Amino acid sequence: MECIESFALDILEKLVGSTSRSNELTPPFTGTFDDPQSRYGRLEIAISCRRREGSDRRILRYPMGARTPSSRRIAQLLCVMNHVHQALDKGVSLTKRDLYYRDVALFRSQTIVDRLIDDLAATLKQDRADLNIRATSKGLICGSGLLIHLVEGGALRLNDCEGTLIPPGENIARFEIEGPITWVLVVEKEAIFQTLCKLQFTKYPTLPGRGLIITGKGYPDLATRQMVKALSDHLPNIPIVALVDSDAYGLDIMSVYKYGSQGLRHENEKLAAHRIEWLGIRASELSEFDIDLDMLIPITKHDEKKVHILLISCPA
Repeated sequence: MECIESFALDILEKLVGSTSRSNELTPPFTGTFDDPQSRYGRLEIAISCRRREGSDRRILRYPMGARTPSSRRIAQLLCVMNHVHQALDKGVSLTKRDLYYRDVALFRSQTIVDRLIDDLAATLKQDRADLNIRATSKGLICGSGLLIHLVEGGALRLNDCEGTLIPPGENIARFEIEGPITWVLVVEKEAIFQTLCKLQFTKYPTLPGRGLIITGKGYPDLATRQMVKALSDHLPNIPIVALVDSDAYGLDIMSVYKYGSQGLRHENEKLAAHRIEWLGIRASELSEFDIDLDMLIPITKHDEKKVHILLISCPA
């Protein structure tokens, strides 16, 4: 809590300083109204930026020199800091969704809240869990070989025929292996996950042993990434494979599990499961299956852009 208080104090000192410069510009005023710095002074707040290519920080300025209101971004940051401080002080947890609904008119979109939380955590050199911001779970896990003990008491007993919501990592006390686990399968699409659950694929008789199936329903949430990382670390001798589409988005999803994400690159060492391997048909293998290429979905401009980003951002 001290780090956020120190950052808030630094912002207030800069605010007072910019106000003092503004008071020095009393009539007769010789500047121009098109030069906001000469009339008002300038407040600048530097915060870490984990999503902008080519830069590790961004500057919030007031005024911005534009005709539109320029205090919103700073107000949004201060609002997030205020709610995070209250959560730390009271010892309660918040989700990104909770924060967004605290002031929808101010934030306007969930994306703005998500980015501010990530940037604030990076600025303070803290994990989101240290700020009492917990992940909103959406991922599912299936397989009766694992028992998840929770911090607040009780346990989640998994089964082989339906998915169980993956709890945030900070809510998990420990894992207990109830039976031999010989593989972990990470599935991109929830529909495939549900089909495999109905088939009780985790204990399918023709497989070499029982396993676990996980889905992040597309791009994985933090809780799902924490689960895959934990299984990778604590079950080092079993294979972990990802069943994803052989397109730019499928490969990007797998790279998030394997290497981490740009938005949370300051936490990637704690989230990246480097052992995960790609399972699925590659584009180079299509000819072996006598697939008519005219039946494939054409590549779009968005696909090409995604491929370009992957080529320049993913490790070799």
